[in-house]
Amino acid sequence: MDRRIGYFLMMAEAASARLSEGVRRVSSLTRGVSSAYVFMFFLMLMAGLLYAVDVFAWTTPTSGSFLYDAYDIAVNKFLKGAPGFLLGMGLIGYGGHAALDNQRTGWGKPVLALIAGGCLVKLDTITTTLGFYV
Repeated sequence: MDRRIGYFLMMAEAASARLSEGVRRVSSLTRGVSSAYVFMFFLMLMAGLLYAVDVFAWTTPTSGSFLYDAYDIAVNKFLKGAPGFLLGMGLIGYGGHAALDNQRTGWGKPVLALIAGGCLVKLDTITTTLGFYV
């Protein structure tokens, strides 16, 4: 029992040393900068993040409008059709397989493949509902 407590105390001391080293590095980054400037920076950052703006979504073109034929072929016939569905499901399947076999690939490829496959399956919805800042 004493060995376990000693090991725990040794690990806690090492973690404390790492934490104090991290605090020392962060404090060295802000040396010479007053806390009022740091506070104002975070206040302005929060105000910028919380500022509400108008968002406009991209609407699907109507028949006869500029480049409607290109949109019709790319989105309606390819993405909404069988090729887009098969590619999306293939990416989801690859992501699932890679997630189960993560010893060789890590977690980056499976997560990106799953996200890309899900986005490809619902790309027509994403393009019409994803707004942008004007």
